[in-house]
Amino acid sequence: MGGSQSAPTRKISIPNEESQFIKISESVAERLKKCTEKSPEEMLKKPKEECEPTEMQTNVRDKHLNPDCDALINYYYGPSLTSIRILQEKEKELKESEEYWNRRIRSMENHHAKLNQIMENEYNKAVVEISCQTPRPPPDAPFPCCDQKNKLIQCYKKNPKEILLCAGEVTQFADCVHAKRINADKAKGCET
Repeated sequence: MGGSQSAPTRKISIPNEESQFIKISESVAERLKKCTEKSPEEMLKKPKEECEPTEMQTNVRDKHLNPDCDALINYYYGPSLTSIRILQEKEKELKESEEYWNRRIRSMENHHAKLNQIMENEYNKAVVEISCQTPRPPPDAPFPCCDQKNKLIQCYKKNPKEILLCAGEVTQFADCVHAKRINADKAKGCET
């Protein structure tokens, strides 16, 4: 009981679909084979009707290469126009994406600033409302109901184990505090 595992562990393997080789079409593979199979002399003896020589092909012929290998020449001498175009498109997409996210960030910052302002206004309203409900006396104001407070303290000291005997003093003190609060609210202009 508990000494052995309840189920054997499972192993899951995911094949890596990304190969480290460049995939090419069959036509490109055939052209590459033609390049490697023919000797430089055979490449120079190619009939004219098979392919009309262009400026680039004559340069290639001078270098003893097959005109079918233009793709290889472009690879060695720099990127083709399509790859430059693709690169430009990708850069354009990246720029548009960056602009989009910058706009989103700015709009989120504006939204948060508005929310912050609303919350600050609500907070200030709540502070004013609370200050009306629970007014704070000035620091130099005397404590209200000092006589009732002193009577209540004396009663508690006389009857430390029988505090219910001080119920009358507690009621008098509470009534006094309530009356002072009502008077302070009326003086301040707040509703009770």
